[in-house]
Amino acid sequence: MTGITQLDPAALHDAPLLQEGEAMSRTSELARFADGLTAGVWSADAFVEHLPSYPVDEVCVLIEGSVTLRTPDGAAATFGPGEAFAIARCTECTWEQTGPVRKFYVIRECED
Repeated sequence: MTGITQLDPAALHDAPLLQEGEAMSRTSELARFADGLTAGVWSADAFVEHLPSYPVDEVCVLIEGSVTLRTPDGAAATFGPGEAFAIARCTECTWEQTGPVRKFYVIRECED
C-alpha cells in the first residue's frame, strides 16, 4: 500500500545486534518520511545509560519489558508494555531497563 507502512515487531528477527551507547540493540527502521522523521522497532537487553542530552525527539510505545527514565531533579517514571512516552531532544535523563525491552519508536532528527 503506497503511503502506509505496517510496524511489525517481527521485523527485528533479521536485524543485526549492534553496540548503541551502553546497549547491545537491534533496530529495524520501517518507515522514513520528510524532515528527519523515522519509525520502526527497537530491542535491547538490560542496560543503564546516562544521556546528558537526548539526541532526538522520540515517541516510544513499549511492546515488552519496562523502562525507567530519571531526570536530574530526582523525578522518575517507569513504563511497561502498552504504555507510551515521549522524550524531547536535549533532555538530560538516565535510561534504565533491568531486562529485555522491545518498543515501537517514532523519531524526529533535527539538523543543528
